[in-house]
Amino acid sequence: MTHLLSVLVQTPAHSQVAGPLTYESELLLPPGSLVRVPFGKRETLGVVWDTPTDADAPAMDPEKLRAVAGAMEGITPLTATWRQLVGFAADYYQRALGEVALAALPPQLRDLTPKQMERRIKRHAKTSTSDPQGPPDAINSVALSAEQVRAIAQFDTEKGPFLLFGTTGSGKTALARALLSSLAMHNRQGALQMVLIDPKGRGFGPLDGLPHLLRPLVADKNEILSVLTDLVTEMERRDAMARQLRRPVDSPRLVVAVDELADLLQAGRPCRAEASMAKLASSEALVHATNQGMQILGGYGYTTEVDMERWFRDGRVTTLMGGTSEIQRNIIAHEMGL
Repeated sequence: MTHLLSVLVQTPAHSQVAGPLTYESELLLPPGSLVRVPFGKRETLGVVWDTPTDADAPAMDPEKLRAVAGAMEGITPLTATWRQLVGFAADYYQRALGEVALAALPPQLRDLTPKQMERRIKRHAKTSTSDPQGPPDAINSVALSAEQVRAIAQFDTEKGPFLLFGTTGSGKTALARALLSSLAMHNRQGALQMVLIDPKGRGFGPLDGLPHLLRPLVADKNEILSVLTDLVTEMERRDAMARQLRRPVDSPRLVVAVDELADLLQAGRPCRAEASMAKLASSEALVHATNQGMQILGGYGYTTEVDMERWFRDGRVTTLMGGTSEIQRNIIAHEMGL
């Protein structure tokens, strides 16, 4: 018995094929499943959008109906919430559904056949079995608690930067992995780039292959210092460019995630450079964000009717108290032997 499936493929909005295409399949695949389908003279990645009923199925010549080439088994179908978000984004930006949906997926998936994907999944499962102490899967292996779900909701409604804290085993790293995975899923590589810093190399290890990474996972202490210095330089470069262009420069957005930094501070080892870099990076990032917010609101931002004036004052003072930014740079340079 064959079933009809509506499948999205990546097509531009101006093309004659902008909506789901109908394919037949021997398997009744749930919506959100990833499949490989024939499209013209090539085979491409598609997302099952829904399963049309006989009443909804469009009238078409059975001889022209093409079959699904294969299903990407082992990959959890994309959720209804994800599909709703894609639908909203496509309507808002006036883009084809397939163009938005496929652009949100990792580029590597577009080139893998079902057999290649099956081999990769088997290889990953074999590695996980042979190394039971290895890091768990970042997305599917840990169910989020109610407290973690509330924390994620705050990320959607509040402005950063954010600090996740708690005792060992409380789920901080699992929550951070879920957040970073969600950011990668819902943002194209050109709009969002990440830097992952993990002194132990375990917490963010499962995310090391994300295409959004500016560089591989940073675990070496000396490299961490260099990376944070580069990030501060990039913020200063964007500030200078924003002043020249008279508009914010915030693309691509940079997300910097640091795991286990507190371990360095509590290990009893000298951490003058790490502490100075953390203070410098966070205070300069806050100043950059509040400057842009004040620029957007203009004179209204100075009034006490909005919180912007308080954030602007609080942000500016962080570069002065506890050692100015210039002092922090001197400490970093001294600790690096410069």
